Amino acid sequence: FSSTAPNSPHGAINWAVANLGPRGVVNLSLGEPSYRSHLATAVAAAWNAGHVLVASAGNLGGMSQTPGLQYPAGYDNVLGVSG
Repeated sequence: FSSTAPNSPHGAINWAVANLGPRGVVNLSLGEPSYRSHLATAVAAAWNAGHVLVASAGNLGGMSQTPGLQYPAGYDNVLGVSG
């Protein structure tokens, strides 16, 4: 993103929708265990605008994180990836 992109996941998604044109790919290399309605709204808007969204499904990698559903990968219309 450019230096003018917002510094929040939902703001960055909204920036992508406004600036990438139709059918862009939005990569979200992040994850958290909490559902956030403003992030879900941004994800839905991006999907409805024709974008493909990809997000981290969680990579425990031997760390002491609690496994479980991660967002934004846990929202409808987001492809969750893990490695």
